[in-house]
Formats: sequence, structure tokens, C-alpha cells
Amino acid sequence: MRETATAEILDAVEALAIERGVEATSIAAIAERAGVAVGTLYNYFPDRDGMFIALFKARRAEIAPRITAAAAAASELPFQERLRAFMRGANAAFDDKRAFIELAIKMDAFRQIPKDTSLLELIHEHVHAILRDAAATGAIPASRIDPYAHLVIGAMRGLKHCQVRQDDIFDADLLVDTFLFGVTGAPR
Repeated sequence: MRETATAEILDAVEALAIERGVEATSIAAIAERAGVAVGTLYNYFPDRDGMFIALFKARRAEIAPRITAAAAAASELPFQERLRAFMRGANAAFDDKRAFIELAIKMDAFRQIPKDTSLLELIHEHVHAILRDAAATGAIPASRIDPYAHLVIGAMRGLKHCQVRQDDIFDADLLVDTFLFGVTGAPR
């Protein structure tokens, strides 16, 4: 029962912050949206900031296993297909929590985001592993693993920002094709 109440409160925090903005998301509005008394909120969280911290922790905990599963599902594929499958799987994990990603991007723009880079580090770990394995087969130079990992992750973040701003789809294939073949496309 406590878990259900906590989840409902966090859903209310997320929805209100997206609708009204973080600053306009008051304790009273959260309580009303969650269908609980204001005092009840303090049985679960120390304050409003604690609710945002818990929201980010909960959403990251929901997304992280899906990212790891995407990496595992793609692990036996050849380099290009592996990178593409992983990016598609990671994107699907983010898209299932699109409201949270939208909120995280908005909060990051105003430096309001709780400081936890665990999802970004997880993505980096998996992209780095894909590129390390590609280097071992000679598909890419070993000296470029780290910069390439940063390029892929930076492009992913940029496309996610674009997706949220334009209410568009995230095209994992565009990211991978541009990374692999440049803006002019695949070699003919």
C-alpha cells in the first residue's frame, strides 16, 4: 500500500511539473493531484525537493534495467547492427518514460535536476563496450573509442532534446547512420 501511495504521489509530481513547471508545483497541488492530504505527503517525503529526488530515483530505476537488457539483447550482433539495436532499445526505454525525460530535460535547462548521472553513465558504459568490441575486430581505431562514445551519447542527448521540443520521434537509425556514414549517407 505504501508503494502504491508513493507511486501515485510521484506520478502527481511528474504530471504537475510538466504541466505547470517545477516552481509552480506546490505541495498543496501535489496533494490534491495525488488525492491525499498535505500532511500525508510528509509521511512519505521530507519536502518538495525530496519528492523530486525520489521521482528521479524511481524513474531511473525503471529505465536502467531496460537499457541493460537492450545491451544484452544486442551483444552477439556485428558492430553496426549491435550499435543500431542498442540505440533502438535504449530509446524505447526512454520513450516509455517520455514524460519523465521531458521533465528531466526541462529541469536540466534550469539546473534544477537532481545530481545523478547514473543513466548517462550506464549508456556510456554500454556504448563504450560496443565500440571497444568493434575496435578489437578492427572495425574502428582503438584510439577513437572514447571520443566516439562521447559523440554517440552527445548526439543521442541532442536528438532527445529535439524530440521533446518539437514533440517529434527520436530516430535511432538517423543517429547511427550519421555516426557511421556521416551526413552524406552510407557509401554506395
